[in-house]
Amino acid sequence: MTLLKHTYRLADGTVRASDDWYYRFVLNSKVHFGSTKTSNRKLAGKVEKAKYDAAVAKAELGDRETITVKEALDTFLKTQEKSGEYRNIKTYCQKMLGTKGSSKHDDVLVEIYGFDADRPFHELADCAVQKLILNRRTEGNADATILLELVQLSKAIRLVGKLGYAAPVINMRDLKKDNNLKPAKHKLRYLSSDEEARLMVELDPATAKNWELKEERAEMRDFVMVLLDTGARYSEIAKLPWRDVNLEQRTINLYRSKVKNESVLYMTDRCYQVLRRRADAKRRDQVYVFENSDKNGPRKYAPKAFMNACERAAIEGVSLKSCRKTHASRLVQAGMPIYDVSKLLGHASVVTTANHYAHLAPNQSSKAATDILNRMGV
Repeated sequence: MTLLKHTYRLADGTVRASDDWYYRFVLNSKVHFGSTKTSNRKLAGKVEKAKYDAAVAKAELGDRETITVKEALDTFLKTQEKSGEYRNIKTYCQKMLGTKGSSKHDDVLVEIYGFDADRPFHELADCAVQKLILNRRTEGNADATILLELVQLSKAIRLVGKLGYAAPVINMRDLKKDNNLKPAKHKLRYLSSDEEARLMVELDPATAKNWELKEERAEMRDFVMVLLDTGARYSEIAKLPWRDVNLEQRTINLYRSKVKNESVLYMTDRCYQVLRRRADAKRRDQVYVFENSDKNGPRKYAPKAFMNACERAAIEGVSLKSCRKTHASRLVQAGMPIYDVSKLLGHASVVTTANHYAHLAPNQSSKAATDILNRMGV
């Protein structure tokens, strides 16, 4: 393979070299030649390799039917309809096609950088993905968000290939490395015992000034207690039907829609008291433990009362998801094995649990070392 500058003659007879680099290689006695569309030699080398890899793939697999970028992403999206992450995946596919939802209006789409929807999917190369990465950073996307978008693109490429269509050959590993794309690591944020106590004071309906606030705080207080004591996801408790609550056995049969599995959780005394009281007060036709404001369906995502209580309690950097993190962190700190915590949280893999919480486990080696040093009188 060779990178070179293309020369051409001007009208006045002078010869000029192109600003962009051109690739040239021979494969199966056929010469492949074209512009890399960049004057950066390092980037041009990547484009050249992508062109070569694509030519090799075509030579090995033969001519395949082609589809456009939009057709490829739409096909991939259809296979994800039953995924618990469907909405997020759909968002990433829309972004790759150049639109995203407005932060102010859910039904309004905003134009952003994206691939040409009508371009043959197999023609996407490293340079196209490189431009996507640079534009996403300009648009203010965090590295973790960009990585998730690239994950969906990689999945779409694999699916298209398996379906027998021509698929692009993109070196994702080098692109991530060259752009230093790494998920940000933040300190795990969970509620301390003192913060939880302050939060519960602020959610006490007795502190509210009017009837509406009393009802709102009482509802949120119950909801937060159940989240803290079960470690469940918001949606799992928001959509919890009464038929899955067994007060006699003090168990909750929890369906984990995100990972498509089920868990049977035992209630703490506090959780039991909350659910017992709500069961005694529920309507005969009530389906869900926590309802929406119209009393005709499950609770929607409404964090306002929680966030206001945190503000009054001077608790920063938390969200309703922090209740789940608080539950898991306390179990790990108390010495519960990571595997058991993983089962309680309903994680699809224990690796997920370990990545988030393993560092909180009691350090037995450190304790043993301290005991030795104490015995030595150090």
